[in-house]
Amino acid sequence: MDHLNNYGLNIHIHRWNRKIMNSCWLTLFLSMMIEILLTFVTTTNPVKHMVGSIIVPSALMFAVMIVAESAVRLFVKVHDFINIITALALASILIWVHVSVPPIHGMLFLPFIISMFYFS
Repeated sequence: MDHLNNYGLNIHIHRWNRKIMNSCWLTLFLSMMIEILLTFVTTTNPVKHMVGSIIVPSALMFAVMIVAESAVRLFVKVHDFINIITALALASILIWVHVSVPPIHGMLFLPFIISMFYFS
């Protein structure tokens, strides 16, 4: 499924869509792994950290990814919008959990970058 964008470049949309979804899965996995490692160095209650920083966010992100993967298969024509919404949801969950870490707010640029790719 190849398309020509405004610049005459041949884009393999299906391949890029899959790469974006795989990146979202990678974000979920890395977030979970980093939080598990931070459990060993945190000064807060480990149980509170596990629930608030690992279990709840990972479950929410996993639910978002399952819904997104299902939606991609059901609504093929709007795969690009599903990718943008998925990236926005994952970024929002990570920012909600780590609101005190200012660099994480930059994750909100990810959906905008994805949308620029699709709608250039």
